[in-house]
Amino acid sequence: MGQKFVGRIALLFGMASLAFILLAIWGQAIAETEKANFSFNLYGEILKQYVTGNGLVDYRRLKNNRIALDNFCASVSSLDPAIYDAWTEKGKIALWINVYNALTLKVVLDHYPIKASFFESAIYPRNSIRQIPGVWDKLTFPVMGRELTLDGIEHGILRSKFGEPRIHIALVCGSMGCPPLEK
Repeated sequence: MGQKFVGRIALLFGMASLAFILLAIWGQAIAETEKANFSFNLYGEILKQYVTGNGLVDYRRLKNNRIALDNFCASVSSLDPAIYDAWTEKGKIALWINVYNALTLKVVLDHYPIKASFFESAIYPRNSIRQIPGVWDKLTFPVMGRELTLDGIEHGILRSKFGEPRIHIALVCGSMGCPPLEK
């Protein structure tokens, strides 16, 4: 086997191991949020039904049955900040990671099938999330009564407020270069 191939396998194994560790740590935090009248159950069902074993999303099927995703996003929109403030740091991190990933699914579905821009197609694949104008920095989503962008969630909240270096491994930006979405 080539050294490059072995290196890629080691990198993928390392990423998968970190993702598993994060899931174990935040599993307890998710249970805590559910005790506080907020549930990740809808989002968990979406992941079970529409994410393949290798972390890819079946967007076509999900678009045809997106009510659970829309309901989860609505629950995030109406989440009382006072309830959120009472959570532990792990619970807050779990929320923001799941919100980011769910909103990424939503934005892809809102634009599915993705229409390629002539100019962007020179740089990015025709079906890339990068073909969606303003996907990270212009499109806004209601979260706890605030309008936030995906960049705002990633950089303005997750990276700036929490000293957790493994956050990046759990954020899924909807591109093949991102970590796979975990069920």
